[in-house]
Amino acid sequence: MAAQSFFDKILLRLGLMRLSAMQTAIELERDSFNLQRDETGRASATLSGGISAVTADIGNLIDEVDGQRYQIDAIATAINQMAASVQEVAHNTAKASTTA
Repeated sequence: MAAQSFFDKILLRLGLMRLSAMQTAIELERDSFNLQRDETGRASATLSGGISAVTADIGNLIDEVDGQRYQIDAIATAINQMAASVQEVAHNTAKASTTA
């Protein structure tokens, strides 16, 4: 055990480590990588779901705007027809007053 401890001290001074310690470090790094990969996957799925919801909301807004545009066009047409009717009544009234 003392020889192993002495050997570990020499390796440590040289900036080296035992193979078993190196394998443990590699396993820890691999586990950390896998954890980060899984978290990234979950975050990606969450973002994808959010993007889908926003896309659906945009589609709904486009439909609502199209509906409002149709209503505005119908109102504008009615106003133009009413203005034409008012002009015709005014014209006929003026014509009638000059002939009477």
